[in-house]
Amino acid sequence: MSPESFKRFGECCVYRVTSPMESPNYTNTYFFQWAPLMNLDDVLIISGHNIGTAEVESALVLHPTVSEAAVVGYPDPIKNQGMYCFVTLKKDVIETDELKKELVRSVRETIGAHVIPDVIHFAPNLPTTRSGKIMRRILRKIVEPDIDNLGDISTLIDPTVVVELIKKCPRTKPS
Repeated sequence: MSPESFKRFGECCVYRVTSPMESPNYTNTYFFQWAPLMNLDDVLIISGHNIGTAEVESALVLHPTVSEAAVVGYPDPIKNQGMYCFVTLKKDVIETDELKKELVRSVRETIGAHVIPDVIHFAPNLPTTRSGKIMRRILRKIVEPDIDNLGDISTLIDPTVVVELIKKCPRTKPS
């Protein structure tokens, strides 16, 4: 399979064009095989709009000061779900309220005016496994807040990140 057989489709998927089938019924017919590049199963339903978390994460990472982002939903009595964004900034970038406003503005301009992050949480690191996967399950539990049921955190590179996120999360009530 050659690299030129792969084509990019937007920010979240690639497809591979296969050669025509060797059958009289499929003459000059090409088949497409989709392969997701990001976590596509997370969709937030905010005020009736379906918003993919991968789209918002991509929009946040497009900003020159952001190195990594993760978006999770939390229960909201008015909008059904709220959007909570964990953002890791690049080195030597200072966390300011102006930067938060700029990131919200950037997401709105990139995706659309109906997509407005409710909370931007600057985090020094995100809970990642040794393979580099962000543990969104843990982030959801922190935001809901359901910190008593975090589950297994032994697979994280640095489990102390979870404690730091819980301390800084405005939705987590100290017990």
